[in-house]
Amino acid sequence: MDDSVRLTPILLDAFKISKTTLTPEPDVSLKPFVLLFDEYYTDLYRMSEAEDWMHNAQRVVFMGTSFSVNITSIALRTALSNEAAIEVVDPQPIDLGYERIEYHRMTAAEYVSDRSG
Repeated sequence: MDDSVRLTPILLDAFKISKTTLTPEPDVSLKPFVLLFDEYYTDLYRMSEAEDWMHNAQRVVFMGTSFSVNITSIALRTALSNEAAIEVVDPQPIDLGYERIEYHRMTAAEYVSDRSG
Protein backbone atom coordinates (compact mmCIF):
# COMPACT_ATOMS: atom_id res chain seq x y z
CA MET A 1 0.00 0.00 0.00
CA ASP A 2 1.26 3.49 -0.87
CA ASP A 3 2.59 5.54 2.09
CA SER A 4 0.21 8.44 1.41
CA VAL A 5 -2.78 6.06 1.41
CA ARG A 6 -1.76 4.77 4.85
CA LEU A 7 -0.79 8.18 6.21
CA THR A 8 -3.91 10.12 5.14
CA PRO A 9 -6.35 8.58 7.66
CA ILE A 10 -3.77 8.89 10.44
CA LEU A 11 -3.33 12.61 9.76
CA LEU A 12 -7.08 13.18 9.42
CA ASP A 13 -7.57 11.59 12.84
CA ALA A 14 -4.67 13.49 14.39
CA PHE A 15 -6.02 16.85 13.22
CA LYS A 16 -9.67 15.92 13.84
CA ILE A 17 -10.74 16.35 10.22
CA SER A 18 -13.71 14.41 8.87
CA LYS A 19 -12.76 11.48 6.65
CA THR A 20 -16.08 11.97 4.84
CA THR A 21 -15.91 15.67 3.99
CA LEU A 22 -12.10 16.08 4.23
CA THR A 23 -12.89 19.60 5.44
CA PRO A 24 -11.63 21.10 8.71
CA GLU A 25 -14.42 22.15 11.09
CA PRO A 26 -14.30 25.36 13.16
CA ASP A 27 -13.79 24.73 16.89
CA VAL A 28 -13.20 21.00 16.21
CA SER A 29 -10.29 20.50 13.83
CA LEU A 30 -6.73 21.29 14.81
CA LYS A 31 -4.41 23.42 12.72
CA PRO A 32 -0.68 22.84 13.01
CA PHE A 33 1.54 25.85 13.40
CA VAL A 34 3.71 26.13 10.32
CA LEU A 35 7.01 27.95 10.02
CA LEU A 36 8.44 29.06 6.73
CA PHE A 37 11.94 27.80 5.99
CA ASP A 38 14.00 28.57 9.10
CA GLU A 39 11.93 31.44 10.43
CA TYR A 40 12.75 32.62 13.95
CA TYR A 41 11.19 30.32 16.54
CA THR A 42 9.15 32.31 19.04
CA ASP A 43 6.96 31.30 21.94
CA LEU A 44 4.00 31.59 19.56
CA TYR A 45 5.32 28.20 18.43
CA ARG A 46 5.91 27.16 22.08
CA MET A 47 9.66 27.12 21.53
CA SER A 48 10.44 27.25 25.26
CA GLU A 49 8.25 24.21 25.80
CA ALA A 50 9.91 22.43 22.87
CA GLU A 51 13.33 23.17 24.36
CA ASP A 52 12.19 21.76 27.71
CA TRP A 53 11.02 18.59 25.94
CA MET A 54 14.36 18.35 24.14
CA HIS A 55 16.30 18.72 27.40
CA ASN A 56 14.18 16.04 29.09
CA ALA A 57 14.11 13.59 26.17
CA GLN A 58 15.82 10.26 26.63
CA ARG A 59 15.41 9.46 22.91
CA VAL A 60 15.10 11.75 19.88
CA VAL A 61 13.91 10.42 16.53
CA PHE A 62 14.50 12.51 13.41
CA MET A 63 12.34 11.58 10.42
CA GLY A 64 13.05 12.57 6.85
CA THR A 65 15.18 15.63 7.53
CA SER A 66 18.26 16.96 5.80
CA PHE A 67 19.31 18.71 9.03
CA SER A 68 19.50 21.95 7.05
CA VAL A 69 17.15 23.96 9.27
CA ASN A 70 17.87 25.38 12.68
CA ILE A 71 15.32 23.43 14.73
CA THR A 72 16.89 20.10 13.80
CA SER A 73 20.33 21.45 14.67
CA ILE A 74 19.04 22.62 18.05
CA ALA A 75 17.45 19.24 18.73
CA LEU A 76 20.55 17.33 17.61
CA ARG A 77 22.93 19.44 19.72
CA THR A 78 20.65 19.08 22.74
CA ALA A 79 20.33 15.30 22.32
CA LEU A 80 24.10 14.92 21.96
CA SER A 81 24.87 17.05 25.01
CA ASN A 82 22.27 15.20 27.10
CA GLU A 83 23.48 11.80 25.86
CA ALA A 84 19.97 10.92 24.66
CA ALA A 85 19.53 8.02 22.25
CA ILE A 86 19.34 9.39 18.69
CA GLU A 87 17.66 7.75 15.71
CA VAL A 88 17.51 9.00 12.13
CA VAL A 89 14.74 7.62 9.92
CA ASP A 90 15.19 8.28 6.21
CA PRO A 91 15.42 6.12 3.08
CA GLN A 92 18.70 7.93 2.30
CA PRO A 93 19.92 9.37 5.60
CA ILE A 94 22.71 11.87 5.90
CA ASP A 95 25.68 10.54 7.88
CA LEU A 96 26.06 13.03 10.71
CA GLY A 97 29.44 11.66 11.76
CA TYR A 98 28.48 10.63 15.29
CA GLU A 99 28.87 6.99 16.36
CA ARG A 100 25.96 7.10 18.81
CA ILE A 101 23.34 7.65 16.11
CA GLU A 102 21.21 4.72 14.96
CA TYR A 103 20.17 5.00 11.30
CA HIS A 104 17.04 3.40 9.85
CA ARG A 105 17.03 3.29 6.04
CA MET A 106 13.25 3.35 5.64
CA THR A 107 10.29 5.68 5.32
CA ALA A 108 8.61 7.20 8.35
CA ALA A 109 5.53 5.06 7.64
CA GLU A 110 7.65 1.89 7.65
CA TYR A 111 9.32 2.93 10.91
CA VAL A 112 5.98 3.60 12.62
CA SER A 113 4.49 0.40 11.25
CA ASP A 114 7.48 -1.64 12.50
CA ARG A 115 7.05 -0.25 16.00
CA SER A 116 3.27 -0.42 16.27
CA GLY A 117 3.04 -4.16 15.92
